[in-house]
Amino acid sequence: MRYSHWFPVTLFSFILALCCAPSAIFAARPTDNGSFYIHNGDKVVFYGDSITDGEWYPTLVETFVLTRYPHWRNQFFNRGVSGDNTRSISRFERDVVAQHPQLCTFMMGYNDGGYQKLKAETLSSFLGNTEQSVALARKDNPKIHMVLVAPTLNETTVSDDPRWVSPDVYPYTLLMLGQEEGKLASRLQTSFVDMGMLYGQTMGLGRVAAGSSFALSRDGVHPQQEGQTLIAYHLLRGIGADSSLANVEIDAHAGKVVQTAHCTVTKLAVQNGAISFTRRCDSLPYPTPEVARPFSFLVKLDDTLNQDRLVVRGLAAQSYVLTIDDQRIAEISAAALSDGVNLSAYTNTPMYAQALTVMSAVRQKQQLECLYWRQYITSGKADGSGAPLPSLDAAIRAEIEAARKKVSEAIAACYAQNLPRPHTITLTPSETKLSKYDALVGNDLNQAYLNVTQQPVKVNWNTMELLDHTMTVTLTNANTSAKTGTVHWNSSAGWRITPVDASFTIEPGKNLMLPFTVSCQPGTALLPLPVMAVRWKWTRDWAYAQTLNRELALAPVLTIKHTTKPITIDGNLEKWTNVPSFTLDDIHYFDPPVAGKKALWDGPADLSVKMMMQWDEQALYLAAVVRDSEHVQNAEPGMMWSQDMIHIAACLRQQGKPDGYYEYGFGAYANKDDVRDAVVAFKKPPVSDATARIQFKSHLEQTKGVCSYEIAIPWDCLSPFTATAGKSFRFTFAVGDAKSQLGRGYNFMEWTPGIAYGKNPNDFATIVLGGNG
Repeated sequence: MRYSHWFPVTLFSFILALCCAPSAIFAARPTDNGSFYIHNGDKVVFYGDSITDGEWYPTLVETFVLTRYPHWRNQFFNRGVSGDNTRSISRFERDVVAQHPQLCTFMMGYNDGGYQKLKAETLSSFLGNTEQSVALARKDNPKIHMVLVAPTLNETTVSDDPRWVSPDVYPYTLLMLGQEEGKLASRLQTSFVDMGMLYGQTMGLGRVAAGSSFALSRDGVHPQQEGQTLIAYHLLRGIGADSSLANVEIDAHAGKVVQTAHCTVTKLAVQNGAISFTRRCDSLPYPTPEVARPFSFLVKLDDTLNQDRLVVRGLAAQSYVLTIDDQRIAEISAAALSDGVNLSAYTNTPMYAQALTVMSAVRQKQQLECLYWRQYITSGKADGSGAPLPSLDAAIRAEIEAARKKVSEAIAACYAQNLPRPHTITLTPSETKLSKYDALVGNDLNQAYLNVTQQPVKVNWNTMELLDHTMTVTLTNANTSAKTGTVHWNSSAGWRITPVDASFTIEPGKNLMLPFTVSCQPGTALLPLPVMAVRWKWTRDWAYAQTLNRELALAPVLTIKHTTKPITIDGNLEKWTNVPSFTLDDIHYFDPPVAGKKALWDGPADLSVKMMMQWDEQALYLAAVVRDSEHVQNAEPGMMWSQDMIHIAACLRQQGKPDGYYEYGFGAYANKDDVRDAVVAFKKPPVSDATARIQFKSHLEQTKGVCSYEIAIPWDCLSPFTATAGKSFRFTFAVGDAKSQLGRGYNFMEWTPGIAYGKNPNDFATIVLGGNG
């Protein structure tokens, strides 16, 4: 019995009765569903990695089946595991083979690529493991329909840090994995969906339409609901889902129904220019999550997957108000009705509301089933098909039975809500004059992006007082239409920026400079900084207001003292007690500046740094005390940037000579015998033996979570520059952080921009060489 592992007898009997109920209960679509890969009674497994793990596309594919074929009874299982790859053959056997499904979608590969340039061994391993998985599935069930699905692409516009799992080079790697997987599918005579290519094309179209504000993920890797909706769309199209939902054609002048498909129409009436009828469809519309609706135009989702066509010809008025069950839905021109409108495009209909209820029930069911799988199947208390092991004690068996009952009840709840209902549709003449193309003309999708820059405010970093009190925000409109919006400043206590709000209209191809006055009361902490929100709407149908949030840009100016006492570099910082210092211990300094990465920072004890600087005629001296919950540095010196280290950059100018721009890294190796303290030049130094001449000692107190760095950089390692009091140069630094916990590493505390993500000395602080301390 297909459902024996999940359904108590009484519940199974109830659902079986629904399956076999006479067609009078509802108008059933034909059992023959053409080219669609899923059939009535099939068990479907979605196998994948973190793109699948608890995500939305399995929910949406299942929702499509429940709304399009409400009389079917199927089982769907989400079997995604974050961080996994195709080498987990034993997991495939447990999560797919043991289920004995009729269809399995196999979307792996993102982690197989290794987050780096394409390598031959990478391809060989991925394809070999994929072929082995297909062979195992076919050995268990020769009739299984395996669908190989290429991995989705990373969004380099969201997170292009090569240390994160979304480097610039990785889309090519993933596309080539997909390309060769397609060839493998052809050789194995199994189905293939080139998700990487399809999803990538959709992302590209989104960038064209929405500019750089368009994104489908928070971290460049994991699609959110919007992206998951597009994955579901491409997968559904790939497995043969069609667009036909229902079709009604009416001749209003003759007062007759001309044609129907997948629905029944009764009680047609034409009276006083209004048309009304009762319609009962075989299916519900396939719903899109609300947050994803603005993105549906990228794939013409409703037209290609959800076509509920209403054609009314012979209308006398120019436009009509559409109501369903006395609920106003839209105002439509007679010309558009004559051509045919897609009712699924209106998300305020009672049919769509019912479909959203089904989607919610499916989501709840999938979450419960995934929870059962994680708690009992992956722990070995139940086999791959969900049946509890005979050896379990009574208490555990009772617990499992209770969990199984919850899943069964959730499945029943899905099928209790997906039967289509009859609705009364009315078209009433309107006084509004609408043309056939008004909706298209009004949907102004050629609006794109505003560029926003700030003039940084100089800050005396010794006293933390502002040196500037005026600043300018420059808006640049590179588009072909004018933009109107607002700039709003949110400031914490002690800060004041005036005006707080500024409205703007900027013509095409123009720059607009908005002046502001900045003040900060004495004694007020600089952080948190005021944040500017620039908002404008580029299309009235886009659900998300275009918003750019920018902190007030600062330009630190720090005067460091001159020392006349020799400094011995030994890692002991007691001699630095009388030297002014500053600390980076706020999320403001955290890098990379993406929300998903910032969320990983657990406060100053997790990562922060106290920095001190001095100088004399021989060298620039640096001392740093880094608080870090876990010190990790065992990479090769050239790769020390990927773990815990100090990274400095300096730009020094001497009249009549080229600028000197240099970057050095300092790594404390606590767990290696051959290397203790290492210095690396990330840019070609001015002298060949610079790293040998730079002095560096560290002192690690692992139990206290503290690592001290003491550094002396001779001035000729920073040439051209002659160190004399009153002179200045540009400088910044970053503290690298790594964690042994997967996914938490490659973060920075950064004094100013311009060192870690985008090299720009103009963003550095200004260091002034002061007199004797």
